[in-house]
Amino acid sequence: MMKSDNTKDYTLKVFCGGLLSSWILWIFGVGILLGLLLWVAALVYLFSEKSWLKWYLFFLSGWIVIPTFHVLGATRDYLNGNATFNQKLNLKQKFYNLDPTYRVWKRNSGVFFDGFELLENIPNNLTVKALIKLFGYQKDAYLGFYPDSLESKRLLARYGKPIQLKMVDDRLSFNVNQKPFKMPQAYLTYFPSLSESTEILVCLVQNELILIQTKKSKNIYLMDAKTTNIFACYLQSPNTY
Repeated sequence: MMKSDNTKDYTLKVFCGGLLSSWILWIFGVGILLGLLLWVAALVYLFSEKSWLKWYLFFLSGWIVIPTFHVLGATRDYLNGNATFNQKLNLKQKFYNLDPTYRVWKRNSGVFFDGFELLENIPNNLTVKALIKLFGYQKDAYLGFYPDSLESKRLLARYGKPIQLKMVDDRLSFNVNQKPFKMPQAYLTYFPSLSESTEILVCLVQNELILIQTKKSKNIYLMDAKTTNIFACYLQSPNTY
């Protein structure tokens, strides 16, 4: 009888240790992989003991709850047209650009790897990809022509026309084929090299895409002709957004 009570007491301690480690180590951002190993070890023990606590440990642990939360969040965002790919900032890549395959924006979750990607970013990104493959692009996504940097250069070199960039009502403004376009005011902050330009090279492609190249930095911007939102920037000079 004493042995059975000791076993139950030890089983409860294993359960508590596995459950607490799955949350505490994640909350403080240390020992993420250690916490996962402890959780798996606790599950194996509880399964071997045929304890009903194994199901509580499985469904109440951070390793299950947190990814589930991000899967549900990604599904909600997809239905609202706000889904994003969450990823670490890679300074060697063009972080700002709309994903050319899934037409989804990217959200910067920092520069350094901290272990949270396993529970947060990966479930979110996989969910968004799966939903788009199953049900199509999210609403209001730009679905038009999306050239890469090299193709954009070729189009501008062949069809680009020099146009004056002006400030109208505190917004960047220019005309293409006698049609006025005004950029959101936020671009004055987001793209300093664009806001500092007075002359730009512009090319309208298929009436859905506007290619813009600044005269000084030679940076290329891709703009949705319908919404005037810039969805990609190909830097020609480092740190010259």
